[in-house]
This record gives sequence, C-alpha cells and structure tokens, in this order.
Amino acid sequence: MYYIAVKNPNGTYSIDEIVEDWHKAVKNYEPIDCINGEVLIYDEQGHKFLVGPQKNLEKKKLFWKISTVDVGSWDFSKGEPFLIDTKKTNKVELNKLLKSFSSKTKHS
Repeated sequence: MYYIAVKNPNGTYSIDEIVEDWHKAVKNYEPIDCINGEVLIYDEQGHKFLVGPQKNLEKKKLFWKISTVDVGSWDFSKGEPFLIDTKKTNKVELNKLLKSFSSKTKHS
C-alpha cells in the first residue's frame, strides 16, 4: 500500500488517497502539483518519497506583476513520474495522517 499525502493551504499534509499502485495514482496529478514536496508518498513502513522529476517550470510574464507558469506534463518515455527517496521514515507521522484520514471518511 502507498499513501498519497497532499499539502494543504496551511502547510500541513493530509492523506488524499490510499492506493496499491502509486504510479497510476500520481499520473492523475500534474507535475506542478507534485514539485517541491506538494505531494508526498508514504509506504507502509512510513518511508517518505517525493514525486519527480524536480524541475523548474517555465514562467511567462504577462504584464506588471502578473505571470503564468507552465504546469508541465509528465514525460512517460523518460520514466516520469518517479519516486525520489527522502531517506526519512516517520511511522508516527504516517499513523497520525491515517487517523485523520479515517475520521474524515467516517464523516463523509
């Protein structure tokens, strides 16, 4: 099992999905949603992964202080998306996220 956690606007994370195939789940997100730790993946032991690739997305200035960002797309021929090992394991953190996820799904 893999646990897909997304960053909330307040900077905390919450479990968005519990899946058996992280690769299929991540294909539903655009790269801009995954870069810089916006999406984390935990395995069953609480090992944390980022989703790659980590890349700078092209910005285009429109006028004044307004600009757009290319959301990018996965390059499946290069094996994207892929997991980037954070070399961190936090089972306590994962259990806390799962408890919160469980309470949300009960109230839905």
